[in-house]
Amino acid sequence: MHLEIMRNTVDGNHLSNDELQKRHENQFCNWFQDYVMKMDDNGRSKLGHKVVMHSKGPMRVAKEFKRIVINGTKYRTRNHENGKKTQNCGVSVYVARGRGFKKDEFGFTIVNFSHLVHTGSRITDDPFVLSSQVSQVFYVADERCPNWVVVVKTKPRDVYDTGEEEVTDDDEDEYLVNEYCINTSNDEAIELGIDDIVWTRNDIDGMTIETR
Repeated sequence: MHLEIMRNTVDGNHLSNDELQKRHENQFCNWFQDYVMKMDDNGRSKLGHKVVMHSKGPMRVAKEFKRIVINGTKYRTRNHENGKKTQNCGVSVYVARGRGFKKDEFGFTIVNFSHLVHTGSRITDDPFVLSSQVSQVFYVADERCPNWVVVVKTKPRDVYDTGEEEVTDDDEDEYLVNEYCINTSNDEAIELGIDDIVWTRNDIDGMTIETR
């Protein structure tokens, strides 16, 4: 609907399909929120509770930290590590398979950073990952292939592979909370508990669920 409205405007008639799609993706959230809020109660009730909640968008307030400890490795923001001798801020790099990615005869992964993908320059790019999905690697220049580097994956110090541990129902909630292990402005890592995490939103109406 929003795309059709934009296409029928004066500016939309002079835009290519790619430009129109990009403008649609950039402006849809604000348009959708305004569209739903201008409806009366009867109109919003026809949309459904979930649609109205989505129109509110994500929470505008979030906590920001300069460091995070995940999977045994400490990561920092790029600004925070300026002037430091060590670097560990980049958590995700994508290279094109075939052109920028290959395996050598020893099984090592070799990449070429001149063939990066998902850099954010295209509409379909998705350069983001969850912190729980990243691992620390080092890049070593390949002497045989200029512009190529060998990816060396390491294990964090003081972290040992003791095999898979069975997680029971009682441990599941505690495991989820442990994903929120973070570092504050000091050098001590803290672990948030259940009571420290806000799971509800106050800017939207609640939903009543009838039990049988």
